[in-house]
Amino acid sequence: MSELRECPICKKTVAKICTHAEMEQREEDKDWYCVACNFQEGGCGASGGYRETPEEAAEAWNVRVGEEKDNE
Repeated sequence: MSELRECPICKKTVAKICTHAEMEQREEDKDWYCVACNFQEGGCGASGGYRETPEEAAEAWNVRVGEEKDNE
């Protein structure tokens, strides 16, 4: 899995991959994943939207407007 980039909003490097259940504090039948700038570690709480896998969530977080997507 790729390393998470800094938050595009606050520029801190405290982002982490979370499940929908963690973010919404409830149980789910299927986990969805997102990357969120961890406010408990001084981040702003921004998130990259939910995806089906942690890898897809990290990829979505790491994309910035105006940059081409990495095709590794």
